[in-house]
Amino acid sequence: MVEKSLNDILEAEAAIQQCLGNDITTYLRVFLCDPLGLQISPEL
Repeated sequence: MVEKSLNDILEAEAAIQQCLGNDITTYLRVFLCDPLGLQISPEL
């Protein structure tokens, strides 16, 4: 068994891209895998 990161799966697996579409896989890669993708600053 080969260990893969979520980014590798979303980027390389054709079945995932075909099922979810290019826009959704790009969104998930940015939101979940990129450290700058989720910048939430609490406003008090």
